Amino acid sequence: MTGHAALARANFETGCNCAQAVLCAYPELLPRETAMKLGASLGGGIGRLREVCGAVSAMVLLAGLLYADTDIPTHERKQAHYARVQELAHRFQSAHGSYLCRDLLAGVETMPGGAPEARTAQPLPNSASALCIGTRVKSSIAITNGSARQSSFRFSILKQSPSK
Repeated sequence: MTGHAALARANFETGCNCAQAVLCAYPELLPRETAMKLGASLGGGIGRLREVCGAVSAMVLLAGLLYADTDIPTHERKQAHYARVQELAHRFQSAHGSYLCRDLLAGVETMPGGAPEARTAQPLPNSASALCIGTRVKSSIAITNGSARQSSFRFSILKQSPSK
């Protein structure tokens, strides 16, 4: 397991939601306090609405932090950044079947409603954001901020292994 993957797993196991776990696994990019605050609303697929997975939300926030313009972007630069984000989402979807929390948790009994659930030892076999065994989605992202070089940027998207 990579350093980021191990850190994300530890964060998740101590009670962070999926977004917080991933954001806090990159202390070289974000102070922990900022990562915790940014990720707080994204857990459970955005406030437990079971929409976009918190780990995916964190991944695209980190991509923005690394690659987005700091000034108002031109149409072309905005388009290039959106293409990066879409590529990351598609790679996650290809690896895990979906980027929606409700799909990733399909078959897992959860409490209805919007309140967060207590952590249990119950395995989450379909949850890509369960943050238990590290797998990496490698994304080659073209950096267009002034040059056209390639960068291999890895987000540690973690998944629990299926029960045997």
